[in-house]
Amino acid sequence: MSTVEPFDLALTGGKVFFNDNFVESNVYLRDGKIVSLTCDKLPARKVLEVDGLFVLPGFVDPHVHFSLKLGPHRSTDDFFTGGRAAACGGVTTVGDFTEPCSTEAEAESEIERRIEEASNAYVDYFLHLTIANPSMDPHKVCEIALDHGITSIKLFTTYSSSGRRTDDWYLLQLLKVAREYHVTVMVHAENDEIVEGNVKASLQEGGGHLQVRDLPYVREAITEIEAVSRVASFAQWTGAKVYVAHVSSGITLDRVATAFKDVLNRTLFVESCPHYFWLDQTLFSGDGGYRYAVCPPLRSYGEIERLKGHLKVGNISSIGTDHCPFNLEERQVYKDRYESMPNGLPGVEVSFILMHTLAKQLHMPLERLVPLFSSNPARIMGLNHRKGSISPGKDADLVVFDPEAEWTITQSLLHSANDYTPYEGIKVVGKVVHTVLRGRIIVEEGEPMGEAGFGEYLGRGSSGDA
Repeated sequence: MSTVEPFDLALTGGKVFFNDNFVESNVYLRDGKIVSLTCDKLPARKVLEVDGLFVLPGFVDPHVHFSLKLGPHRSTDDFFTGGRAAACGGVTTVGDFTEPCSTEAEAESEIERRIEEASNAYVDYFLHLTIANPSMDPHKVCEIALDHGITSIKLFTTYSSSGRRTDDWYLLQLLKVAREYHVTVMVHAENDEIVEGNVKASLQEGGGHLQVRDLPYVREAITEIEAVSRVASFAQWTGAKVYVAHVSSGITLDRVATAFKDVLNRTLFVESCPHYFWLDQTLFSGDGGYRYAVCPPLRSYGEIERLKGHLKVGNISSIGTDHCPFNLEERQVYKDRYESMPNGLPGVEVSFILMHTLAKQLHMPLERLVPLFSSNPARIMGLNHRKGSISPGKDADLVVFDPEAEWTITQSLLHSANDYTPYEGIKVVGKVVHTVLRGRIIVEEGEPMGEAGFGEYLGRGSSGDA
């Protein structure tokens, strides 16, 4: 009589997201991998009974900023506290960034520095190589990235005033080369000349200082609409894979979905973030407007409604958070000097919860939402050989999710090192119960159980299509 060696962990009785549908199955894990999906009851050293709950792939957030330096400031979450918050939101893999690099030497040393800085990582992570006003040959940029297991390069079409802008000529040359190397280019796309002109005009009107309430004018939607359209034209022309970060305006997607439908979700990928669906630009005008400072800025109600429409019909490729928190004191001191204020919002812990709540409001099936947090970013970022889906052989990254739990977001319930949440008081539906990373339970009954340094650096192969 043969005996089955006990599995390390079993999740039994749940509704498992498998091949883009929900099936009733048990999931068995061994040595950090998914081994079997079956309705059979098999022996396991530990069993999580998840009857009536959803078992989802561990989420991939391709856009976070842990320990980001902005002048004298540093974002409040590092790879441990940010990863802990991520895990409590079901995120098992995050994509972070190097500091902007202009030369080969900077790129080499910065990649190594960031990997060392992430030695306390709570969840798995990968890196994007960020370049700024580069003097490197595009071939060399791609080679340096690939030598370190990096298959995505981030750049800005704006921020010339701080030396971070990459000009259009270089961007076009990089895209031609990136296609050869199967590297994805991530772009922060805003029209630099309009932004800088608006800044100059606002400074003159404001006696040498900017106010947070100036943001919707300084970085008005046309700066994004034009720049994203331009970058999309380059993507269409070169055939390179381009990932447009943090699209904020539904009007931008009106343009992209019409003019670039032949490449959208094929070689042109669009990311948006929860704050662009849940928060609007009127928040900048209140006494606490500094709480919401982010670039691109929050938009009008009409633009948000358009963005929701594009979410529902599938024109958004993935949801990232652009998680970049700063404590209130660091913001408040600059409330009358916005030009010196560190920008960015927390959100990695509540991202899926917020979007699940929104999907219910939009009558959007969960089967359409889950890929935006899992298989799509995994495939776009070259991780799909290990991450993004529940199937034998993949990393045992799982989220147990209660779709009916109702609660109210408040800072005291969250696990970031930040001291506030911009979503305070929002009522949501859905809650992460357990999170499993490579077979280890790192969140149990909603509470973190992991340890610093368990997260691994993920070297990547070629980026793929969504």
